[in-house]
Amino acid sequence: MYLVERDAIIIRPKKPLLDWINSIEKINITLKELRSDADLFLLPKAETKESLQRKIKENYDYFFENQLFEWYTDSELWPKNRSYKMFCEWFDIEIYKCVFDTVEEYIEKELY
Repeated sequence: MYLVERDAIIIRPKKPLLDWINSIEKINITLKELRSDADLFLLPKAETKESLQRKIKENYDYFFENQLFEWYTDSELWPKNRSYKMFCEWFDIEIYKCVFDTVEEYIEKELY
């Protein structure tokens, strides 16, 4: 097993995201289903959990746009005047300071 020199965050949608999705197009998905397929992001290793939280706050719009883009690529449909407060209302953030890789093979990366 290998310790990966990265921190990780998982972004889980809350009800406001589901409401926004349904305001554009009614879908048959529950909040529980929506939250079960969360995204994980690897971030540069931060000294402390607090410094990682600052990095998230400084870059919240990147994460916000990523989540919106997964549903609608047309940014005209996205909420305007997004803020960090709104981001926190729409998503739960789980922070992980230890990331382990249990596989010896090279990690393949693809530009997204």
